[in-house]
Amino acid sequence: MRNTIAVYYTLCPRKSESPGAYLQYQRKIEDKILNYGFKKQFNLEFSRDKVITGKNGKPYWNGDGDVRFNVSNTDGLVVCGISGGGVSSRYEIGVDAEKPRSIRMPLLCRCCSQEETRYILEGEELSSDKETQKELCGLQARDRFSQIWTLKESYIKMTGEGMSFPLKEAAFSIQKEINGRFHISCKQPGSFVQRKIEGYWIAVCFDSGEENDIVWQELKFS
Repeated sequence: MRNTIAVYYTLCPRKSESPGAYLQYQRKIEDKILNYGFKKQFNLEFSRDKVITGKNGKPYWNGDGDVRFNVSNTDGLVVCGISGGGVSSRYEIGVDAEKPRSIRMPLLCRCCSQEETRYILEGEELSSDKETQKELCGLQARDRFSQIWTLKESYIKMTGEGMSFPLKEAAFSIQKEINGRFHISCKQPGSFVQRKIEGYWIAVCFDSGEENDIVWQELKFS
């Protein structure tokens, strides 16, 4: 039996808010998304009072229904992934999203395997000057690093280990298929799906090797 995991997202560009006010604004959007998903999928009301956190900060639903969810907020975007409904269709889930950004070589070397590094740096012109190697600004390198990084983050958010897990050990292999999608495999157990939406990489990890339907839906709030 195929099961469904829903990924809801809302684009919310920063306007004139201070960083603190913007985070509160995104938190309200997050609650609206979760309330929408809980009602649509399980006929449940979402409430922060029924959310508990694990030792590394992962949120867990402690109300009625066997539901798992995870969220990711980045500048301009809020994403929520929801799975649940019963033992056969409830999976631990992790979600991460970000836009490509400049990267520094020390971070790349610390977090990425040799295969990942080759994938990220393919076609990048590196100088022999160590100072110029500190930051990589090529569009493809930045894009691929963010692609890999969001996959790694989705994995450690799924397991609940957070940054205590050595990111290099969540090593990915990515192959682009003829239809434009990516075949993603990881040395760690789990299933992964990924999309690029409005310039953001969004990665989802769940602990199932079964066939699943992934439903993506944009939500807009006034």
